Amino acid sequence: MIYQILTPIFLTLVIGVSIFSVGIYFPYLPKIWEYSSLITSFFSLHSVIFTLILLICSLILVSYNNSFITSTIAILSLINLIAWSIPVISLYLLAYRENISLSAIENLTLKTNRWEIEIENSIKYYSRDNQDLYLDYYPAYWSGSKNIKPLAYVHGWGFTGWHRSEEPAMIEFFRQQWYSVFDIWYSLADENTATWDIAGREIQTALNWIGTNASAYNLDIWELVVAGSSAGGTLALQAAYSW
Repeated sequence: MIYQILTPIFLTLVIGVSIFSVGIYFPYLPKIWEYSSLITSFFSLHSVIFTLILLICSLILVSYNNSFITSTIAILSLINLIAWSIPVISLYLLAYRENISLSAIENLTLKTNRWEIEIENSIKYYSRDNQDLYLDYYPAYWSGSKNIKPLAYVHGWGFTGWHRSEEPAMIEFFRQQWYSVFDIWYSLADENTATWDIAGREIQTALNWIGTNASAYNLDIWELVVAGSSAGGTLALQAAYSW
């Protein structure tokens, strides 16, 4: 019978999803929590829809063959649906409280964040150990004011990869919000050298450069925003809170 074929398939799928469900709430499981965090970050609604489909299929399977295994599959599917729904529901509740509009359609639409973007100017802000560090300047799309809001953006990728200007979607988003963006590059780590303890100070040096040259770019330095993604987010926090 077909349910005899589908039962082990669904059991394997449900167990796999359950492992990552555990990773959401227990962030010390090696590797599992990392992948769970990535999935909840980039595929939040996709995960809810997938677990919902899995639950519906499991219930259909139970209706054809009500056994201990199929019932277990259905129960685990329900638990998985709840586990993956909680982060999404929490996000939407937070957005509602803060009066922020979220789009489910845009969340489901997979978009690339990699394309060529025209750099207005690339400036050296610091030199260390024979290495020149640069930041790229992208002016705000609206420049009707002499006091433009500046935004210092720090790229991610675990302190070991990527480069400035490799996240054009973020840069374009902030420019459309009338920020002039300074995309900052910092010293990257390798197998022999860690840079998390010096990269934060390099970001501070870049912020100093922005402040010193604020008048040349018509910036209101008191409106400065420091932002970043992943490793860049931690560097932005280091630079801001250890100022």
